[in-house]
Amino acid sequence: KRNIVFNILLGSSMFLFIPPGEPCAPGLGAQGSSPSQKPSPQQPRDTSPPGRTASWPSPDDCSKNETYKNCVSGSCAERRCGEPKPDACTLDCATGCFCKSGYFRIKNGSCVRRKYCPKKAPPKECCYLKSKTGPCKASLPMYYYDNNTLQCRQFIYGGCDGNANRFATIEECKKACK
Repeated sequence: KRNIVFNILLGSSMFLFIPPGEPCAPGLGAQGSSPSQKPSPQQPRDTSPPGRTASWPSPDDCSKNETYKNCVSGSCAERRCGEPKPDACTLDCATGCFCKSGYFRIKNGSCVRRKYCPKKAPPKECCYLKSKTGPCKASLPMYYYDNNTLQCRQFIYGGCDGNANRFATIEECKKACK
């Protein structure tokens, strides 16, 4: 009899599935091994905001806009200014001071209401243009900002004409338009 253990990578999170009835073994990653199991508390990861010590915080260390949470999903424990709400929560175990509901973490480490989040510069005008291949026949993979989906997407550029909504890398596209 041979049991199969496999990992599934979704976004930046990895989930481990072990057949029912099989024990978790060292090295297999016991956290979240099946939907019926809860993550096992391990030593919490450091969730200290910038400027705080890396020692494990206690409830007394939290500011007035923070609340202490013990062993919660690190991806869903709090929101950050300028970041979208996660599609799914990870099965990690984070412990510490997190922004209270309705508050967002800013770069200096404090928690503020959404209206006090730093304003992002509006996207460049080129980000509102549709992708344009141009009349030439080269096949150059490039990226454009799709204003309908608010995502950078790949397209094939012909090599001439086109427009300014054209970036060599997805990173350049995101930097200019998000």
